[in-house]
Amino acid sequence: MNQGLPIPATPPPPDIGYGTFSEEISENAASRFIHWLDLLCNDKPRHNGVHLLFNSSGGMIVDAINMHNYVKGYPADIPITMFNTGGVQSAAVLVFVSAQKRVVSPHAKFMLHPAVWKAPGGLNTEQLRIVSRSLAKGDKDIDDILKSRIKMPDTKWKQAHRHQLEISAKEAVDFGLADEVGDWSVPEGKMLFSFMLPAK
Repeated sequence: MNQGLPIPATPPPPDIGYGTFSEEISENAASRFIHWLDLLCNDKPRHNGVHLLFNSSGGMIVDAINMHNYVKGYPADIPITMFNTGGVQSAAVLVFVSAQKRVVSPHAKFMLHPAVWKAPGGLNTEQLRIVSRSLAKGDKDIDDILKSRIKMPDTKWKQAHRHQLEISAKEAVDFGLADEVGDWSVPEGKMLFSFMLPAK
C-alpha cells in the first residue's frame, strides 16, 4: 500500500543532439565546426549530450588544435561522443581524442604520419629551413597532445614518426584512442545537423 510516499517518476530519456563532420580540416571547417557546436549548446531545452559522426583525412594542424581545445572546454553537462565510422587521419586525430567519449566502428581505422608541407616548388635555402622548423614544431605539438591521451608501444610511435601508422578499431581501444568498438545510429525522428553547412 502506498502510504503517502511519492512515487518515483520515470526519468525522461536523454536528449542527445546529433551531428556529422566529414571533410578536411581547414580554418573554414574549424569555424563551422565551432559554430554548430555553439548552436547545439544553446538549444532549449538543453541537450544532455552530443553524438558526432566524425571522419576526416586531416588538414591544418593549427586548426585541428583549435578544434581540440574547443571540444575540451565544451560544457561538462553536454558531453561529446565522437564516432569514427570510416577513417580519422593525421591532424584529425587531435580533434577525435578531445571528445569525452570515443567510439570506433568495426573496420574503421586511424592513421598517423609525420607533418607534411604542401607548398609550390622553388623554395630557397632559408625558406626550406623555415619549413623544416615548422614541420618539426607540428610533429612535437601532435606528439604532446596524443601522448597525453593515448598509450602506444614505442615501436608504433617510431613507425608513426618515420612513415605512417594505421591503427585498427581493436588497436584503437587497446591504445586508449577509442573507448569502445560500436556503431553510429540516430533514433527515428531526431534532427541531424551537418557541420559542413555554412554557418547561419
